[in-house]
Amino acid sequence: MIIDLDNLSESERAIVKVLWLSHEGRDNAISGAELFSRVYQRPAKNAINDTRELRLLIEGLRRRGFPICSASNRYHPGYFWAADERELLDFCQIHEDRGIFSLSLVAALRRLAVPEYLGQLRLRLEGEKRT
Repeated sequence: MIIDLDNLSESERAIVKVLWLSHEGRDNAISGAELFSRVYQRPAKNAINDTRELRLLIEGLRRRGFPICSASNRYHPGYFWAADERELLDFCQIHEDRGIFSLSLVAALRRLAVPEYLGQLRLRLEGEKRT
């Protein structure tokens, strides 16, 4: 992949440089809070709220094909630049599995829970009309 830094925002460019140059491979992952402090030159006070913009920028870079992966295991958690095709495919497989699980959950809820819920809602509404 040819890395074209010219078409990136300053923050996106900083993310790519940090990951590509210093955090290639799962074993070299960097935490979201640490990546935030390297990109924005200040510490993240809250690991969830303060890093939201960073996560959105990473998502945008991924959507443009940048091989930025993440791992949530306890040995090497954080973000990393895929070192090879296997790391990228493993990351993609995790997201495919999550997507399939989410879709199967939605299908089950719609098939089972929604009719029951709507039936209960109708009974409540009908009961309100009578009083």
